[in-house]
Amino acid sequence: MGKPASAAYGASKAALAQLTRSAAIDWGAQGVRINCIAPGSTDTAMLREVMQQLAQRQAPASGSTPQAGFSMASVPLGRMAHPDEMAQAVAFLASDAASYITGVVFPVDGGFTTA
Repeated sequence: MGKPASAAYGASKAALAQLTRSAAIDWGAQGVRINCIAPGSTDTAMLREVMQQLAQRQAPASGSTPQAGFSMASVPLGRMAHPDEMAQAVAFLASDAASYITGVVFPVDGGFTTA
C-alpha cells in the first residue's frame, strides 16, 4: 500500500514480496517452501511508541490534547493484531498443514488490504 513519505519503506516491502516469489520458484524442486507474512498493525511496544510520537507531532499549536494519531477505521476487524496472531500465521505456513503452499505473501492484517 502506498503511503506518503514512505517510498523507501514501501520499496523494501515490495522487494521482499518479489524475493519470496522468486525464491519459491528457485527452491521448489528441492522441496523447499518459501512464504512470507505481510503483517498489519500489531500491538507492540514499538508501535505504541510510534503512535504516541505521531500524535504529539499532530497536536494543535494551542496545546490541547493530541488526537490518537492512528485509526483502525480502515481495518475491517477494527483492531490491531496481537503478536501471537503473527506467530500463529508463521507457524501455520511452516507446518505440514501448509505443505502445498509456496511463494505467497500471506496478509495478516485484519482485512486492511482487501480494499
